[in-house]
Amino acid sequence: MQGELHLAMVKWMIDNIYHLQVEFVKPKIPYRETIRQTLDTSYRRKKQSGGAGQFGEVNMKVEPYYEGMPEPTDVSIRNKEEINLPWGGKLVFYNCIVGGVIDARFLPSILKGVMEKIKEGPLTGSYVRDVRVIVYDGKMHAVDSNDIAFKIAGMRAFKQAFIQADPKILEPVGEIDIWGLKNLWAM
Repeated sequence: MQGELHLAMVKWMIDNIYHLQVEFVKPKIPYRETIRQTLDTSYRRKKQSGGAGQFGEVNMKVEPYYEGMPEPTDVSIRNKEEINLPWGGKLVFYNCIVGGVIDARFLPSILKGVMEKIKEGPLTGSYVRDVRVIVYDGKMHAVDSNDIAFKIAGMRAFKQAFIQADPKILEPVGEIDIWGLKNLWAM
């Protein structure tokens, strides 16, 4: 690769011409993942193990996001959260639950589950970026529904949709940090 050749040349110059001790760390390729299609999905978390169980069902639409994208018109938007991701890109999360089919207190748990899966994408384990998630329906149980059930349901629904929504790995963009050198190329 040309990038590695350049690094090897700089390392040789630093070692043999300038006689400096340097530590080179093998770079990790910063892949990112995203999707190319819109997909509706649902996931039901149902676990019973004596006593109170876990129940949460989430229906969501997952679609690619781009700046200036029009708001969805096929759902009733109750709340919208735009999250600028630290690794670049955005996650736009919509609460479109009508009629109390999922209590509002469980929406942060669904978002938390989606965020966990975004940090470790389904394809390569790389960060996911530029995705819009619309939670529009689901079910809960008066006794067995809890935060954990909805977090797991949100995470698995997102993963399921992501894998089927024509995912792709984005071209990596990298940086090199060099400390303590002054204009090496000008010498």
